[in-house]
Amino acid sequence: MNIHLSTRHVRWAGLGLAVLAGLVLAATAFTPASQPTGSISQVEVTDYNLTSGYELVYKTDYEKVNWTGNVHAYPVSASGTVNTSADFWSDGANSVINQQSYTSRIIVTMNGSSGVPFEWANLSAAQQTALGTATTGPQILNFVRGDRSNETPNGANFRARAATLGDILHSRPYYLANNGNPVLFVGANDGMLHAIDARTNGGSELWAYVPSMLIPNLTKLTVSPYVHTYFVDGGLNVGNVTINSAARTVLVSELGAGGQGLFALDVTNPIPTSENKAAANALWEITNTTINGVASTSYANLGYTYGTPVIAKANTGQSVVVIGNGYNATGASTLYVIDAGSGALIKAITTSGAPNGGLSSPGCYDANGDGTIDYCYAGDIDGKLWKFDLSSASAASWSAKLLYTTSPAQAITMAPSITAHPNGGVMLNFGTGRVFATADSTDVGTYYAYGIWDYPPLPNGTTAPSTLLTQTLQENDYSFGTSPNVTTTRARVVTTSNTPNWAVNLGWQVALPTAGERIVSDTVFTSSGRFYFMSTNPTITNTSPVPNGENWLTELNYLTGGAPSAPFFDMNGDLVVNAADRVSTNGTLNTTSSGIPVSRFIDNGVTSQPILVQLATLNTTLYNQNPDVTIPATSNSTGVAGGHFDVDIYYPSPVGSTTWTYKTAHHVHQYDKIYDVTGVNMLAASDIAFDINNPIPSTTTGFKILLQNQYLNPAVQINVGGQGYTPVKLFQGQAATTSELLNGAWFDTAPIYTRSNISTLVFNMPVTAFQPQDWWTLAGGDSTIYAAGSVRVGLQPTQTNCVNAGSSTATDLYYQAVVPPSPLPTTNGPGTTSTTGVNALRHNGALVIQLTKSNTTSAMIEEQIAGQPEYGWRVKAAYYNAQVLAEWTTFWHYTGNNYCFSTTGWTDNPPLVTPQAVTGQTPAAGSSDPRGGYFGGSGSVVSTVTTVKNNVTTTVTTYADGTTSSVTTTANSNGTITVTTVAANGSTTTNTYANPSGTVVGGANETRNQVSTGAISWNELLHN
Repeated sequence: MNIHLSTRHVRWAGLGLAVLAGLVLAATAFTPASQPTGSISQVEVTDYNLTSGYELVYKTDYEKVNWTGNVHAYPVSASGTVNTSADFWSDGANSVINQQSYTSRIIVTMNGSSGVPFEWANLSAAQQTALGTATTGPQILNFVRGDRSNETPNGANFRARAATLGDILHSRPYYLANNGNPVLFVGANDGMLHAIDARTNGGSELWAYVPSMLIPNLTKLTVSPYVHTYFVDGGLNVGNVTINSAARTVLVSELGAGGQGLFALDVTNPIPTSENKAAANALWEITNTTINGVASTSYANLGYTYGTPVIAKANTGQSVVVIGNGYNATGASTLYVIDAGSGALIKAITTSGAPNGGLSSPGCYDANGDGTIDYCYAGDIDGKLWKFDLSSASAASWSAKLLYTTSPAQAITMAPSITAHPNGGVMLNFGTGRVFATADSTDVGTYYAYGIWDYPPLPNGTTAPSTLLTQTLQENDYSFGTSPNVTTTRARVVTTSNTPNWAVNLGWQVALPTAGERIVSDTVFTSSGRFYFMSTNPTITNTSPVPNGENWLTELNYLTGGAPSAPFFDMNGDLVVNAADRVSTNGTLNTTSSGIPVSRFIDNGVTSQPILVQLATLNTTLYNQNPDVTIPATSNSTGVAGGHFDVDIYYPSPVGSTTWTYKTAHHVHQYDKIYDVTGVNMLAASDIAFDINNPIPSTTTGFKILLQNQYLNPAVQINVGGQGYTPVKLFQGQAATTSELLNGAWFDTAPIYTRSNISTLVFNMPVTAFQPQDWWTLAGGDSTIYAAGSVRVGLQPTQTNCVNAGSSTATDLYYQAVVPPSPLPTTNGPGTTSTTGVNALRHNGALVIQLTKSNTTSAMIEEQIAGQPEYGWRVKAAYYNAQVLAEWTTFWHYTGNNYCFSTTGWTDNPPLVTPQAVTGQTPAAGSSDPRGGYFGGSGSVVSTVTTVKNNVTTTVTTYADGTTSSVTTTANSNGTITVTTVAANGSTTTNTYANPSGTVVGGANETRNQVSTGAISWNELLHN
């Protein structure tokens, strides 16, 4: 086999067949900005032959709290073991780039047809206007460059980023060796293509490119709360071309969900030393309406460009870029052939498909071995497989024809694998499936893997083959070892052994075994006569910390869809592939073809398609894996993670009277999200309507404090009178079972405060307040008192109209709508007046902070539930109007259902939800609501220091009062992470989650056939 090493293209010289394949990731009739992850980018390696023992694996990742990304450089051994605890770049390129000065970074873009440094003065007037005013525009531009000075709470109050490198979901890194100075290219959703120093001691950004068509979207990066936006998220490729008779190396990248466009850079010298030199590398940009910023209709049918381009030489003699038109275009599926040097359109080959089609990545090959592409194949969103004839030296003669339509018609979102057929022509292997919209993630349809034969011309009078052979794939676990040390691996076998008759069979079709399982993203490939693909099933729900979803590696006979003639997976890990790697039937090895495992479970979450690397005597497959989960923030970003809390204040009108005419004086929905806080300072709230001076205008008015519903809100802490934060369950002993508290006498000597002497009146909660925990045991709670350490969420989940739906009568304000009528009221009342059990709880179990007059005595108060002080104390109904000065309530406004507390269906452990989109508001001048969920730290943040040691990352925050808080994240060997938060007051919380960074997953070692039965795709290159 002759391997072409300069790009991700492979030439199969044994049959005069060269294969060039691309990458696709998405869909049509969908909203790209909100597409689910679906799949992730493959890993990259310095060499696909690992036998030196000195190769590196480059892995990208992302996390969905702060939407940052990373690139890791992991050593991989000659046996294929990736050491993910030994990142050569410490904590990845993210940590290195984060330290680079935004003023010294080399970042460029295009202004019309010319590359320019990405500086304000170099932008066109239209580009400047798109970014902002003469004041805000440069601030936004510098934010994109990495300036942190205007992030909240400083300067212009832009979004506070955890790091400057954006998330990397679908852009696969490309490793380009450069005479001892290798470069790694990768696109990110921070608006840039990054060129990263790929040396073992590298990780720094050498330079970056901002596609100019994305400049109008860059303002979205600064908005808080941030709504994730795609930018440079498509595939990229690098190839050797000829431009103006000179040999050049060109990088071409598509935007994926980032937009309807692609761009090209000259990377012959991939390490420019200045912005001007880097700017000179810009070759061209294309959108559906422009070429290099000039209006053009050439690419009017260009959709969102989800593919990876093919870079090759055409029969016209030109160096070309070949792409599908992508998705959400207006016309039919189209193949574009583009001049690699100028971006000019050579030919748009439009199919006979329906409008609003969309062509996926093409796979192209050289049929006669002369170094030029002759045919390309590509599927589309409608399930059609097209053949494009580019064999003529005249582009005008190039054409398209429909080769096959899947049945049922299902999206083909990948380039087909192209291999030689023993009877002539080629075999095209591909699968069906899509994850483009939320509805796709719950689709439980049956999807298929295919092999379709593009047969050579038939003799006159011969009937063309038309039927498909079918095989059955089913799960049959593989076990080895002796009891009690038995290891079982989930595996699948083909239970049929049907043989094709090529006089009638056009190919084969195999149904994937589980409902909802499908094949998405490039690039599938064929090697050793086996069609390799990863299938994913996003509909599978698992129990945390195991992420949802399942992923299976399958290798079917590329000609039949069945099993090979002998085992090829090393199922028991003894580095020998033999009969012991067959499955057993009733304890006896199955010696038939149905005993050969052809598929094995890889991991949960989402994975990439595999790459195949060469070991000494075997091959192995490697994948990028990510759990694709949202881990609650360990530092403040937008209030409490996984939902939001509401706040109300109640007091008489007019103030000081004993006539309560308002159900609630003021209510704010999503208070924490609007103000980016985790609590309320009632002496200086972000919304001044919650300040204590509203119900108590005099600084000398005395008052006492009661709390209610502490048991239902155990994550909340309160700071009263400058005494530091105390869990609400421990405040003044009000929720403790002592005889003194039971008779209420304690309240006669309770502290009396005034506005002038109270100094602090603040409640706060951690960012994980909506996570189920044993909150009572945390921070000194007595689990023997409170339901043996009941595990529940830390803030009462309920509905707004359940909390404040009462009328203005004394009785209703006293009970305040515990269980409203059914259906839920559309007016303000009235609520129930039940006085027994949990139905006696005021405000439907929301946390209540009640201020009473200083002359309120023990005879005027009562337990909400007799004998259970953990539910709090309240002023009796008979004294309510006369004695209560004000109340504040807070609760988790749970948007996942409409259940009030104690109604059927309500639960104290509901799942987290995505907060509704809100527009952040400027907090009141001088306000100081607590942020970040760290208890005990007061004043502004003085410093934040992060240290990384092996698998442990620790962030220590120091506050103006000298106290500190810390967050320690430990990556565990089982793929989970443990997050431990130590508050400034010493309280500690610990949770374990799926690791948001994912990992590199190894497939089974397998036999390697040096004489391959067919061509292989570029991503399976075995560099010899």
